[in-house]
Amino acid sequence: MSAMIGTPNFGGIPLLYHGTTYRAAHSILKDGFRLSDGGGSYTGKAVNLSQVFSVAWEYGPDNGGVVLEVSISNEASWLDVSTIDSPDYDTFFGETGVDALRTFWGNVWLLNSPQRVLSVRPLAYTDALRMLFAEFEKNGPDVGYNGDAGDLAVLYWDGVTAATTARRYFPGELAKFRRLFDEAGIDWRLDPRSPTS
Repeated sequence: MSAMIGTPNFGGIPLLYHGTTYRAAHSILKDGFRLSDGGGSYTGKAVNLSQVFSVAWEYGPDNGGVVLEVSISNEASWLDVSTIDSPDYDTFFGETGVDALRTFWGNVWLLNSPQRVLSVRPLAYTDALRMLFAEFEKNGPDVGYNGDAGDLAVLYWDGVTAATTARRYFPGELAKFRRLFDEAGIDWRLDPRSPTS
């Protein structure tokens, strides 16, 4: 058996986010979260959540889906570890008996006890976009993001230069970025010296 890494915590789990497809979100809202079949995920069968909104964005709106806001019971036991001694996360959960694990330096929460979920709320696209921009504001311009979140962060922090760059290198994406900012109610201007597309 793997050595227990610390004493389990109870309660204090922040609101978490789960990015997913609309189809999966419908199933979750109807029937709740379920452990996966473990079909090759590096995190095993547990439900993947994050307190970092841009991580959920990457798996939701960044892929044409949605972000779900998830509240976990204060009775849920959890550990905060960057690495595990067990050969895999499923074994780790079996050995420790904890409900959840905060890992990957806080970017990922693994929930092995879906019955500990108190509520799940789908976020409207514009609300999710505003939350993403709030994360940009909180973290500052020097944080890197993946996928569309990275592109949006560049536009958020340096709209004129980024718009010119997007127009030059990603002309097909410019309309999407304009729409995203318009939907979030964020005023940004393109470089007037550049031709519009």
